[in-house]
Amino acid sequence: MHDTETMSLEEFAQTWGRAPATVKRHIRHWHRKWGVPLPIAGSEWRWSRAVVSAFLRAQQQCFPLATSATNDNVPGLPVTDASSLIAAQKKALHQLYGGTQ
Repeated sequence: MHDTETMSLEEFAQTWGRAPATVKRHIRHWHRKWGVPLPIAGSEWRWSRAVVSAFLRAQQQCFPLATSATNDNVPGLPVTDASSLIAAQKKALHQLYGGTQ
């Protein structure tokens, strides 16, 4: 893959508003819990730019981020209220697939 087709650990971490060390520590958990894309197999902490972009677009369409505050980890990035996002996602999934809440 060409460099323009992938993103580095630092760029991925900045996208999520986290430190690179935090991403390394938690990426597998985030993938299991929220479906955050994993690094490309066999790469040195590189992600497919297309996969990350598609994931972020899908999340943004379902759950727009609050833009009134900033992220403490990286100034200028939006802050999300995880509990309200989780509740909205649960409601959307319930409406889509049915089941109990």
